[in-house]
Amino acid sequence: MSPVELGPTTIEFPGAYGHGQLEGLPLSGVVTSPFGPRDPIWTPSGWTTDFHSGADIWRWDVNGAPILAPAPCVVKGSYQDGAGGQTVGVEFEDGTGALFIHMQGLQAGVGNHLRRGDLIGLVGTTGLSTGPHLHYMRMRYCGDGPTWYPREALMDPLSPEAGHVPVISEPPPEPLPDVIEGYWPPPGGGAYVVTTAETTAEYIVAQASREGCQLASMNIIEGGVWLDYIVGAPSAINADFPNPVPALRAIFVRAA
Repeated sequence: MSPVELGPTTIEFPGAYGHGQLEGLPLSGVVTSPFGPRDPIWTPSGWTTDFHSGADIWRWDVNGAPILAPAPCVVKGSYQDGAGGQTVGVEFEDGTGALFIHMQGLQAGVGNHLRRGDLIGLVGTTGLSTGPHLHYMRMRYCGDGPTWYPREALMDPLSPEAGHVPVISEPPPEPLPDVIEGYWPPPGGGAYVVTTAETTAEYIVAQASREGCQLASMNIIEGGVWLDYIVGAPSAINADFPNPVPALRAIFVRAA
């Protein structure tokens, strides 16, 4: 079986939790019930506020979404739990473990060595489940077969401790303010632009750097007069023009 590379996985939280990306989760989806103490929630056994041992991840494409190994691991158990949920338990190379519960049929067999991205199973709704989802548990150690884990053995499956860290991407650079002449971003060897909204020289230098360009020269208007200024180090720019200026003309040169 060819491994499927797991990149950043999108996770959404209802209400005030927002959404984001975590590195290497076994499944994308909506977290309908996070790890830990929870608000009253309806289960097949009735309303409960019990401590939640994992994170419930719901998929919008209902049954059958693939659940992938988030890291190299060995399958330690593949069974029905006490409530009839189809479960696979794995042990990672660092000795920690994971359980994947409510799956659609048994998938990965005991003793199988899985690579990152190998198929563990398919999303289902077996056992005590109100609908198709993955109950994803992470433990500080892994037992063989059906095992009860005390609370101190559990970890939040969406936490850095479990190996899932937020993916922070740099926001796209803001455009230069009110470019009324020239073009941006600079193509080819460089660009010439004129801005009329207030901006700082430091900001213009930062924009050029993001585009792989050096700011060769610029003119700043002061007292109604365009002042020629050859750009030097950012510290010199900040010293001479620390505050926003009402207009700026600049020439950018593509860095070698």
